[in-house]
Amino acid sequence: MDVKLKINTQNSNNEFVKKINLDDFDFNNLKKTTNCEKHGDDVDALFNNKCVACYNEQKKVDEINKKQDIINHSITLSNIPKRYQFATYDNYLTKNEEMKAFKNKFINYQSNQDFVVFGNTGTGKTHLSIALLKNLITNYINNLDEIKEVKNLAYYAKYYNLTDLKISSKQEYKQLINTKYLIIDEFGANDTDFKERVLFEIIDQRYDNLLNTIIITNLKPELMKERFSPQLYSRLKENVFTAQAVHEDYRIVK
Repeated sequence: MDVKLKINTQNSNNEFVKKINLDDFDFNNLKKTTNCEKHGDDVDALFNNKCVACYNEQKKVDEINKKQDIINHSITLSNIPKRYQFATYDNYLTKNEEMKAFKNKFINYQSNQDFVVFGNTGTGKTHLSIALLKNLITNYINNLDEIKEVKNLAYYAKYYNLTDLKISSKQEYKQLINTKYLIIDEFGANDTDFKERVLFEIIDQRYDNLLNTIIITNLKPELMKERFSPQLYSRLKENVFTAQAVHEDYRIVK
């Protein structure tokens, strides 16, 4: 918040207007007081007679709202499919102990690891992965000391679209490689040598830059080593967290 002070210069009848930033002002030295309905009588006041405590509280609220706007914008830019835009941990219904254990794997995930999610279709792998992605975005932005716009923070991609993306959109492909949080869904679908090389390029560059990746697959854990190249498997295996859905399709569980 800026206010303007009119100051008389020495040996002159001229006046000039100077701006000061109240964020940098030492309120402890203020002698001005006011009566505030919320904070009581004779409390520190600004030049406009507004309560200093009210000003500071509003400033905190504005900061929270600004961070939330950045969070929402970042989630919007992350390419999440419409079906999963409202996916959260809370609306993932756990109908048995196996589903609860699977959900807890995501809650306990540490953001400095690669994450491979196994399980049959319909077990909530994508739902929980996107809920995790949203939490990672929220925690990252809320922990920023300085409020600023955050770009290329998260990206969701289908494995079978990676090659088309590399060919058709270099800018989007570069964003995918450099984004802080990346989900690659449907790994193992329609494999080709070229697609495997593209995946290796993505994982290799992210590995070099200490960026972690969430991979979702219908494959069983024992088949992953066969489907990955030795180089790719080695990079993922070095620092990987895993979750396996052993429950049935949640859409048909009674």
